[in-house]
Amino acid sequence: MTAHTPGPWITDSKERTDTARYIMAAARPFPHTIARIDLVNRAEDEANATLIAAAPRLLEALKKEQEWRDREAAGELDDGWDYETMVGQYRRDAIAQAEGHQ
Repeated sequence: MTAHTPGPWITDSKERTDTARYIMAAARPFPHTIARIDLVNRAEDEANATLIAAAPRLLEALKKEQEWRDREAAGELDDGWDYETMVGQYRRDAIAQAEGHQ
């Protein structure tokens, strides 16, 4: 598998009246374009840009959840661990970003 551009990814300003929204990698010395969404149906296309920009964080949350499930299955976690405390905040933050609440 080819490595993707590391996150975080961001979108350009929704305040702009351009006909496209750009998804950019924020971790570079300057924003590096990952994708361009033409704004045909503005509300839907804005939401698509937000969802694409959240992809690295969503992937990170899924990987963290899988890591903890694997550790639990291997018996590496003590009996008192709270799954929702360990995993829940990663998941909630990723979903919030994907839905445009962050």
